[in-house]
Amino acid sequence: MAAAAAGRAETAEADADEAGRKADHSSSAARAAQQHLTGLAGDLRAGVTDLGAEAAFEHLLAASAVLTAARSGADTALDTQRLCSHPLSWTDDRIRQIQSVDRALGKHQHTQSAESDAAAERRSAEDQEDIRREAARGASVRRREAEEVLAARLEAWQEDAPQLGPVAADLITLGEDATDRMDTSRLTDWLACAATATRSRIDLAGHQLTAATDAALARAEARRAEEAHAEHTAAQDATAQAAAAYETAQQRADDENKADERRRADAHHAHQQTQNDAQAELDALDRARNDAESAAVRETAEWVGEIHSWRSRLTHLAATDIPLPASSTPTAQLETLQPANLELTVARAHTRATVRLQRQADAAGRQVEAATEQVAAVQSDLEQSRRAAPTPPAPAWRTRSPKDGVPLWALVDFIPGLPAQEADRLEGALLVAGLLDALVTSDGRLVGGDLTFTAAAPAPGRTLADLLVVETDPALDADRVRAVLAAIALDTSGRDLAAGQLAHGVLTAGAPDGYQAAFIGRTTRERVRRQHVARLEQDLAAALDLQSEAQDELTRRRQDIADADVERDSLPPAARLLDARADAARRRRAADDAERRTAQLLADARLTLHRTLTVLDTATAQRTTRVAAAAREHQHAQETENQAATAAKDAQDLATRQTATARHSEQIRAQAAAAQKAADAEQADFPHQAVHAVTTAQHDEDSAEGELTQARSDVLKAAHRHQEAGKAVSDALRALNRAATLPDGSLLPTEPQRLQTHQAAVNQLTGHIQAWDNSGRRVTDLFTRADADRQQADTLHQRCTLARQEADKALRSAREEAAAPSPRCAPCTEPSTKNSAHTGTPPPRHSSRPKNTPMPCTTDNRPPVKQPAPPAPPWKPSPRCARTPRTHAMHTCVGSADWSTNTWPPSPTTCPPTPPAAPPTSPPDSPGPGACSPTPQAEPTASPP
Repeated sequence: MAAAAAGRAETAEADADEAGRKADHSSSAARAAQQHLTGLAGDLRAGVTDLGAEAAFEHLLAASAVLTAARSGADTALDTQRLCSHPLSWTDDRIRQIQSVDRALGKHQHTQSAESDAAAERRSAEDQEDIRREAARGASVRRREAEEVLAARLEAWQEDAPQLGPVAADLITLGEDATDRMDTSRLTDWLACAATATRSRIDLAGHQLTAATDAALARAEARRAEEAHAEHTAAQDATAQAAAAYETAQQRADDENKADERRRADAHHAHQQTQNDAQAELDALDRARNDAESAAVRETAEWVGEIHSWRSRLTHLAATDIPLPASSTPTAQLETLQPANLELTVARAHTRATVRLQRQADAAGRQVEAATEQVAAVQSDLEQSRRAAPTPPAPAWRTRSPKDGVPLWALVDFIPGLPAQEADRLEGALLVAGLLDALVTSDGRLVGGDLTFTAAAPAPGRTLADLLVVETDPALDADRVRAVLAAIALDTSGRDLAAGQLAHGVLTAGAPDGYQAAFIGRTTRERVRRQHVARLEQDLAAALDLQSEAQDELTRRRQDIADADVERDSLPPAARLLDARADAARRRRAADDAERRTAQLLADARLTLHRTLTVLDTATAQRTTRVAAAAREHQHAQETENQAATAAKDAQDLATRQTATARHSEQIRAQAAAAQKAADAEQADFPHQAVHAVTTAQHDEDSAEGELTQARSDVLKAAHRHQEAGKAVSDALRALNRAATLPDGSLLPTEPQRLQTHQAAVNQLTGHIQAWDNSGRRVTDLFTRADADRQQADTLHQRCTLARQEADKALRSAREEAAAPSPRCAPCTEPSTKNSAHTGTPPPRHSSRPKNTPMPCTTDNRPPVKQPAPPAPPWKPSPRCARTPRTHAMHTCVGSADWSTNTWPPSPTTCPPTPPAAPPTSPPDSPGPGACSPTPQAEPTASPP
């Protein structure tokens, strides 16, 4: 349980580190997006200035400043789609008007050309009408002549057509009126029906099918008779072959019986030889295993001495965090020392040192980041203040476009000589009342979602016109602005403008305390901007000094961490010790594998002998079966020969009868073919050409009449189009003038080249708006993602802390359980087993013992032997497992001893150690090296071989 809790704590710490790095990466991406947005805002501002659309893009440019100065997701909560909708509406309106002018120009040119073409078309249509009238009269005469020729030829044809029969009289009789026509389609249908009826009556296809079927049946019966004769001959040959096979099978069975007796003797000899070879291999591997174990003990003692020397030279890593066995430790105990545990102890000591050094470096890094962010924020504010003067804040619900009007503060200035205090109170009262940023329109029309001045008559007494004057070159008519100022009264009962109070209807606005004018007048706006720039330049110099000092401190802390890494990496390697132990383990495994392999080899030899004897017995039974099968085959062949002789005689009789039937069917087919040939000749002699001539003449007459009708209709249509074309020229000229007129009364260029240049500028501005929209959304998304990543990192750090606490609790529970011994087996009572345990020699794996004798109490079939308790560990455990901060270091809450590998002394840890117990064979779910140990057994046993 303690190992699992420690694993969860380590996983939680790794997740927290990854979340922190992800949050830092998101913040860097957001700042890069802000820089890209700054460049796009500059291009957008240049395009707006060229087209004179500053008022329409005022909010979009202000939003650019907000996004480039943002430092968190809350600062970027802007609706970029709404901000871009008004500029895009302005560009769409302008593009649509340009396209309307272009279409009007094309339409005017087209209507002038259409009027000329309509006059020429009318003259041509009248000439075509006269030509088509004469052509229609000639086509009627030619059609009548062709019908008379066809009637004469049909009379002559039906006299020589006995198979198809005479033609109906109503199909070839001509009417008295010249307009009556002969119906050639009915005549053609009659011929097709007559030919079909004659073909059905003769039924040549049916007779041909019958003759072919009878002939095929005759041929099939002849082939069947030949096949029956061949089968009879083959049956005779098969009978002779079956008799020879029966005699051969008897002779082969005698020869195979003699060979099987020799194979039986060879199998017994091979089994005995395998047993002798396996025993010789086991003796050689036992000698090699003993030599390798002695070499591993010598290498362990030498490596422990090198580690003592290395620990005495440490500077950053604490020597007390790396406990080692004493130089006087017995050799038998050094065999259980694991280099991996010592490397893990060194890694933990390095982790504790690195945590301390990294905590100092992180603090220095945070100071650098804070100083860098402060420098960037001041620089961004300074750059924004240098570019533009401030504007009054806009309410969230307002959507304003340049064509709506101009705010009051952009049109007026204070009168010369007005004291600064009065100017401050006046502007503050106008700001609170909502009049400072209200729209002034040229015609006084209302604007939805905004405040608009609609006064038409001057107010009595003092008004704003007494304190404010119109700016030089205002965006609206100066008289209109003066009229608005004169309509706002200042002398209201119970209100004093000198105290910053301005009454407007039932509402009274009071200027904020200490408010200073910042928007009315170009001089005032420039003064406020310069003051703000000066303050920001002082802040920037102080932030740069702090950033330099923090960077120097961070460099020193990182060097300390690098020195600690060098001490950790200088740990003497345990390659020779590991190689010697690996060789000993390999020798042990080889001996164990040889023992298992020998047992398997002997089992395989016994199985091979058994299989050989089984195969020989099976072969004897198969030979007996084969001889019996050959006898049955010979008898079956004789019966088949008799059946084939009877079938051959029956097939020959049936073939003779079917041949006579086929000859009779062929005679009937020849008579039907002659009758059908005569009918086909009569159909071919039918006067098809005369019918086609009549059909062609009728079609020509219909075409001529249709063309005459179309010519008359074309004359009427041409006259109407000529009249309509004249009206279209006048309408196109009026539409061109309307399309080119702008809302302010000016005109768009109607010269095609200038119109295209203006349209290209508007299209480029649209592209800048769309690029700004995408960049603004990216800034907002990246800051939102950075905030989410930082919040997730904080959450994972909290989980890491909880996991560490759970690991501490699990470790304390494990130590409490380890304090109570729990014997689990019956006492060992087998004398032979005890003797082998005292001598250090393991008992045979498959040793025999008396019935009902209890087994020894071990997990690997070795007898338990009591040994003296091991000495106390030479370190003082920490009271609890320490929690490591956000680093890549390993966790420190692990077990004190690696019981699964019989390690003693236990590996150093911050968890209190527990004395070692009997080393059980590691189950599949036992904790690995470095984990908190499970509950120890009742008492220790002898060290494993």
